[in-house]
Amino acid sequence: MRAHRCCPTSVDPSRFPELDRSATNTLIVAQLQRELLDPDSLTDLRTCAPFNVKMKDGRPTKWLIYFTVNAKNAYGGYTGRSYYAAIFRAGKPPMLSELVKAGAEGLDRIIVRSVEKDMADCRRIPTEEISAADTAMRVAIALLAACTDKGQEAERRYDMVKRSSASASDLCAAGKALVGAYLEAGDQDKYRHALAITDSECTARSLDERYGIFRDSNGAQMGMVEADNME
Repeated sequence: MRAHRCCPTSVDPSRFPELDRSATNTLIVAQLQRELLDPDSLTDLRTCAPFNVKMKDGRPTKWLIYFTVNAKNAYGGYTGRSYYAAIFRAGKPPMLSELVKAGAEGLDRIIVRSVEKDMADCRRIPTEEISAADTAMRVAIALLAACTDKGQEAERRYDMVKRSSASASDLCAAGKALVGAYLEAGDQDKYRHALAITDSECTARSLDERYGIFRDSNGAQMGMVEADNME
């Protein structure tokens, strides 16, 4: 693979999945979708090969990718081609840094000509490929949410019930739902932890009800009444 003029590197990107063009393009598109005013207007995306690759223990840990993009501004018009650097760190979303703004004048225009010359060999990404990258990221996010949201939502509900004046039966039911969510997700550590905690707190709330003990939202005892006086 021939290195681009703007992007000399001694590392062969084809050796590492994280440097693969389809993977890095997907991450760049996903980050642009978060930062652009009109993400759906993204066009004229050209990406260069990874360069300035830092290695540790035989794996890439940091690298740069130059790219261009055009998109609509707040007034609904296209800004023109802008030049960016995507700064990648292993396991993290890329940071996007604008090198030269669209419509640059004066000295910046001279820089643009130089950058354009250097990026002449960088590959333009077809619109359908941009859409595919966006779809791939959306699917990945949806799958991740499906795996994690049930447990997080059950935990949020349980905490809300626990901090309220809900009955022991309501708290116990919320506890069972939380334990069931982690069981379904196959998270053994959280399942065991939730089982022990919710069982203990369910028992405590049931005893509180039986003996007329009232607690504030932090669990501190506020007082008690005789069980015979309770309706």
